[in-house]
This record gives sequence, C-alpha cells and structure tokens, in this order.
Amino acid sequence: RVAGIEFLTTAEKPRLASSAIVDGTEIFVPLEGLIEVEAERARLEKEITRLQQSLEAIERKLGNASFVERAPKEVVEREREKQASVRTTIEKLKENLTHLSV
Repeated sequence: RVAGIEFLTTAEKPRLASSAIVDGTEIFVPLEGLIEVEAERARLEKEITRLQQSLEAIERKLGNASFVERAPKEVVEREREKQASVRTTIEKLKENLTHLSV
C-alpha cells in the first residue's frame, strides 16, 4: 500500500510521522490521520527506556576496570562503538518524541 518512497539527504521531518533508525539512517513514515498519536508516543517511550537500560549495562561494563584491562581490545572497542550508537539512537528517538508532541 505504499504510494511512493523518497530518499532525501536533508529534509524536515513530516508532521506526525512514525520513525525508525536503521544503521544510523532515520526513516520517516508520514502517518498524519492514520495513527493513534498516543500509541506512537508510548511506543517511542518504551523503546527509549529499553535503550537506556541497554546503555546503562554497557556503561557499567566499560566502567569496570577489570573488564577493560582483561578483555581483548576488539571487544572493548566494540562495546564503545555500541555505546556511541545507542546514545545516538536515544537522542534521535527523543527528538522524534518531541516532534510528535508538536
């Protein structure tokens, strides 16, 4: 039922759009008049909470001197990359939640 797809490098987020973040790329689906706004807000809040818990676990691991000293450098670096990615995703989801409230 998709009427069309547009690929934009810079654009404003459509009003009342659902969004997802895949490999650092933000995808918007305009849903004005098609979604229950409160349900979308709840979905975003739930995802933010889940990611914040994941971020806390990563930060505990990286804050453990024993882990950082004993784990292979590749494992520590992978955790740091995951930490940065999760932080970015949380920020984008928070922006989406704010935008949805407008």
